[in-house]
Amino acid sequence: MNLMGTHCMPMLQDHGFDATTSALGIGLIGLVAIPSTMVLGRIADKVERRKLLSAIYGVRGLGFIGLLVAGSVWQLYGVAAVGGVVWAGSIALSSAILADVYGVKK
Repeated sequence: MNLMGTHCMPMLQDHGFDATTSALGIGLIGLVAIPSTMVLGRIADKVERRKLLSAIYGVRGLGFIGLLVAGSVWQLYGVAAVGGVVWAGSIALSSAILADVYGVKK
């Protein structure tokens, strides 16, 4: 994910977006990531965590592809919003899965 934080602005500018639009797209990822991480944590208490983590990584991969093919500002913002949902969701789920493996009680 640090690769994206470092190289996404120049990549988006290479794809024809101006600096402000690129920055807003990347900022939208972070903005959406805050509440979605909490929501994914709640969902992880009800759904099998391995499957949810797999879905997060799948959506994240599609998000990277979406950033490459986004042609308009609204496509960029849509992909950024979806990417924000899964941006930090893997952190809480990975910790929860480790707790399950090592038998830590809730």
